[in-house]
Amino acid sequence: MLNWDKYVSKASAGLLEFGIRKIFEAAQKLEAQGSRIIHLELGRPDFDTPCHIKNAAISALEAGEVHYTSNWGLPALREAIASYVQRKTGVSYNPHTETLVTVGGSEAVFLAFAALLDPGDEVLVGVPAYPTYLNVPQFFGARVVSFECPVHLNFAPDPDDIRKKVSERTKLLVLNTPNNPTGSVYPADVLEELCRIACENDLIVLSDEIYCELVYEGTHVSPVVFPGMRQRTIILNGLSKTYSMTGWRVGYAVGPAALLTPMYKVHQYNTACAPSFCQIGAITALTSDQSCVDVMRNEFKRRRDLITSYLNQVKGFTAPTPQGAFYAFPRVSVPNMSDVDVAFYLLEKAGVALVPGSFFGAPGFLRLSYASSTENLKSAGERIIEAMAQL
Repeated sequence: MLNWDKYVSKASAGLLEFGIRKIFEAAQKLEAQGSRIIHLELGRPDFDTPCHIKNAAISALEAGEVHYTSNWGLPALREAIASYVQRKTGVSYNPHTETLVTVGGSEAVFLAFAALLDPGDEVLVGVPAYPTYLNVPQFFGARVVSFECPVHLNFAPDPDDIRKKVSERTKLLVLNTPNNPTGSVYPADVLEELCRIACENDLIVLSDEIYCELVYEGTHVSPVVFPGMRQRTIILNGLSKTYSMTGWRVGYAVGPAALLTPMYKVHQYNTACAPSFCQIGAITALTSDQSCVDVMRNEFKRRRDLITSYLNQVKGFTAPTPQGAFYAFPRVSVPNMSDVDVAFYLLEKAGVALVPGSFFGAPGFLRLSYASSTENLKSAGERIIEAMAQL
């Protein structure tokens, strides 16, 4: 019998299992046994990709667009990305040297860490946080230093808290607004102060803006609009959430060439390029009429209001109203039960798949995705109310 531990790298062995998928797999097992599960654990819009985007990819396939593209991505797509970012922020980027197409937004995040982190570096991450930000830096020998984004600040960070966490080893500050898992949209004055901290301490900012089009209250503001930030910010984004293109795997990074080039080099060895026909679909998504985005945003807002009304009827739940993205993040308080216990209880008792806040570095909460149908959300709300009343 081989000693498998001998062969597994310490870096990979140290990575925690991705908690969201752990819930998803448990739900699938119950489904295989005949249970009817309502999936609210995955951040996956239930809408089909708009037809005009699909048709562009289909036409590309029929035209034989099935080969490698430049490792940077199709020039036309990079131009569309740079144009989109300029429309959103007023800041211009060179599409040929400051824009990189990646295989989904997740690869963009991984490339940024791979290109910038050395052993011993520190990364500032606000909690609650998407698990990638809490776990992947350690793969490169870096250390995550967390700062709180508390409920009483509507899950936005306190700049004074962040100042206390900066050390001589701090290299990166991760910002994610609208936020996953809380749905918080950081106020402009808070972001401006965070950017001041980055400039004062010579930090690079990774700005995850994947939910920037899904804002219901407040306004999304990118760090690049503040003085001194263009040269020290990498914008990470993709088409998955805005256009319901999760399976297409088209993401991107935008930033100074000096920071994008090392990401590009890792990308060359990692995945080479995103699928060519998917990139062509992405060009259509970014450059065509955006009314489909408005339709989906309006529907998400309606669903947000619906599920929040249910959650605030649940015994033991307190559910703030999220300002963006498509997640609710209620606090849960049940004697002698952790958030993990409650999540698995609701999965088994109510047939509703939710994610424990502990997986996001925030024990005592649950994340619920309302990127599901009205019928599912109503049924989930009723099931949760009934199951929690029995505790």
